[in-house]
Amino acid sequence: MECATLNKIVKIILFFIVMSASSCGILSNLDFDLRGNEYDTSDAVKKAMKTRPLPDSRGIISYPTYEVAVARQGDTIKSISDRLGLVSKNVARYNGMSALEKLNEGQLISLPNRTVEIKKQQDISTSNGNEVNVTELAASAIETAADRKKVTKKSTSRIENEPIRHKVSRGETAFTISRLYDVSIRSLADWNGLDSNFTIREGQYLLIPLPSDQIAPEVTSVKPGKNSKTPSPPSSSEALPEPI
Repeated sequence: MECATLNKIVKIILFFIVMSASSCGILSNLDFDLRGNEYDTSDAVKKAMKTRPLPDSRGIISYPTYEVAVARQGDTIKSISDRLGLVSKNVARYNGMSALEKLNEGQLISLPNRTVEIKKQQDISTSNGNEVNVTELAASAIETAADRKKVTKKSTSRIENEPIRHKVSRGETAFTISRLYDVSIRSLADWNGLDSNFTIREGQYLLIPLPSDQIAPEVTSVKPGKNSKTPSPPSSSEALPEPI
């Protein structure tokens, strides 16, 4: 009986020790990815990230330099390609996967070409029946190249509000990539439609979540010497100290 009471007391003491350690912040830096602590994701978890933009009616999210398709329930690369008028073999190769592999709902598929450019070329090729208008096709290609050049000139650094697109290399995991870019694994999974095991494959493109807009703290300019106290002048009523 005494032994059971002693065990209860020990458990209660240990419980209070753990709770006090948590409140002091000792446990706040734990990283529950138990693969070593070479990279720490605890700071990334605290960062606020933007939510992924909604796709348009075609299921596409467009950015200045690339587009991605958002998979619907039961989609494959072939069904997405057929819906968008793309060659499924090319799209599958570009994403490093099979054209008939079933995709997760919400999974992102990178498109090798912008759908606007493809549609423009298709419209030109069918404008005169089945004959291809070479002049219009060439003009369209020049116009597209000029548009790309404008985008390149504007983007000396990474384009604002365009996520980095990371191509998965051999040996990489969702955890190592989230650590590489200092984002939380949950944000990375939500943006890219990953499954509960955070499964990724070599050759797959992942979009890196963008941080939410944060208002910079207002900086007030202070004039030199504003906060410094002016020393009082020596008083004539008080005698000066005698020389030593």
